[in-house]
Amino acid sequence: MNQPVTTPQATHFIVTQTKSVGIAILLTLFFGPFGLFYATIGGALFVMFGVPFLCIVGGIAFGAAASAGSTTGLLGALTMIPLCGLAMWLISLVWSVIAVNAFNNRLLASVR
Repeated sequence: MNQPVTTPQATHFIVTQTKSVGIAILLTLFFGPFGLFYATIGGALFVMFGVPFLCIVGGIAFGAAASAGSTTGLLGALTMIPLCGLAMWLISLVWSVIAVNAFNNRLLASVR
């Protein structure tokens, strides 16, 4: 007389769009490491904090190695600042393209 009650299982769909490589390039081109947040949060944090730290350490080492105590060592260390800024920008551009492609590949692989 008593029959077990069964409820149909609901099917859930998670809809996620792929990320655009073009938008990633434009955001990173205009905003540098801040534009990298579109592609990857961890990568953006590394480029914003890790790369400047490495540049500071490299600038100190370069300045100390170039000349002990003279002004040319300081000048050599100061020339590292724009070079590190350019390096951060270029690293961000390349990293954003790689991160967006990796995200899209993972997303499409989970569908198959």
